[in-house]
Amino acid sequence: FLLIVVLTATILLSTVYTGRRIAHSTSRDLIDDALQSVRSELHRFTDPVQRSLQFGAQLASTGVIDLDDPAGMNAVFMPLVTQIPQISAVNVGDAEGRGYLLLRLGDRWRNRFVWQERWGRRMEFSEWADGDAEAREWTVENPSDDEFYDPRTRDWYRMATELEADAPAPGAVYWTDVYSFFSTGRPGITAMVHVTDAKGRRYVLAYDLT
Repeated sequence: FLLIVVLTATILLSTVYTGRRIAHSTSRDLIDDALQSVRSELHRFTDPVQRSLQFGAQLASTGVIDLDDPAGMNAVFMPLVTQIPQISAVNVGDAEGRGYLLLRLGDRWRNRFVWQERWGRRMEFSEWADGDAEAREWTVENPSDDEFYDPRTRDWYRMATELEADAPAPGAVYWTDVYSFFSTGRPGITAMVHVTDAKGRRYVLAYDLT
């Protein structure tokens, strides 16, 4: 009888131990699979954005993108934004407070232009839909403090500038934490890269992602 008890206990302990090992191994496999799935989803989200930013920097360096030609910039960036649905807006900012925005609003597009050191607080806007013959344009001469936009005060510009100053890395793409976008109030993140254009001007090119 004692032998049967010992054998039964041994079998029971072995079964429990084996079951725990299997459960532990299964849990570890499930966790590994989940992490791999998250990594894959993250790369699918970020990789096209990073490649597009670096491509944009190359276009600027060769003169294809020119801050003095916003219509040409729209012609370059609108297809990129359309092809990468997580991009909701394109921002450019420089040390003079010059800013370019291309914002996608459903089936419409909006530009915002600022240049604090030359225009002061004046802000220029245009809005159109695909197929429109002309864009609707308007100017805000004296916006309120809540409406006024200076790219140099925004987290994406300051972060990119500070990181570049601390550890210069040509072509490096930087990422913000989640925050609320100025133009829409929606939460998202921004990816940005430093650019030197064909005229030697330095600025930050950024994509808002939702």
